Amino acid sequence: RGKRSVVLDLRRPEQQASARRLALGADVVLANTRPGALEKLGLGADQLTAEAPRLIYGRVSAFGQTGPASIRAGFDIAAQAESGMMSLNGEADRDPVRVGFTVVDTLAAHTLTTGVLAALGRRGVTGRGALVDLSLIDVAVSALANAWTEYRQFGRMPLRRGNGQPTSAPAADLIHTRDGTIVLSAYMDEHFVRLCRTIGQPELAQDPRFATNHARVSHRAELMDTLAKALSHFDADALVDMLAEGGIVAGTIRDMSQVRAGHAGVS
Repeated sequence: RGKRSVVLDLRRPEQQASARRLALGADVVLANTRPGALEKLGLGADQLTAEAPRLIYGRVSAFGQTGPASIRAGFDIAAQAESGMMSLNGEADRDPVRVGFTVVDTLAAHTLTTGVLAALGRRGVTGRGALVDLSLIDVAVSALANAWTEYRQFGRMPLRRGNGQPTSAPAADLIHTRDGTIVLSAYMDEHFVRLCRTIGQPELAQDPRFATNHARVSHRAELMDTLAKALSHFDADALVDMLAEGGIVAGTIRDMSQVRAGHAGVS
């Protein structure tokens, strides 16, 4: 809001000088270019902070500032692919699938913002500026912390399985209702007992196939078939409301037009 903007052609020396004046008078400079590109123009981090030591310089690259991959061009999709993210997304018997929006770009923006705000906070105490340096590939790898933990702890390669989670059930599983689809998560044993009680089938929690999370994972197909038969006659929103009253995590899957219309408390 209220931003002013200027367009400069940095191939022209006089406009390079204008960019330098703007940068040296700023609190924060943000750069999103291949490594070395701005240094050639006198606008690199070391060049500017040497003259303006209070400057916060935030830069984002695709594959970092050093190493053989640093010279590569890269967008969100390359980071999704090379971080392992796409290998986890999609159905097990189909090709990997990208996340349906530029998730790495979004995570990188939030990460950069956090770093810049932290640097500004520190500058208020020390008077020193800072370089906030991140890459899309690092952000994407760090976003997979849970998958990395599972892989390193158990030595099992995380695999695609579409919806649901490989070690928990029901967790992020889909239920098709009379007028839509919901996502349901009740994998902790106490939550599953609560789910069974809420849908009027408390005996399911005592079924040996479903009594523990391990058993439910082992019998996931039977579990989901049983839940589908019990819940398919509901309207989606009514079912989510009922589950919410029972303390169960669930949500109706909506398209953007429904969200825009004000469903789910989004305004």
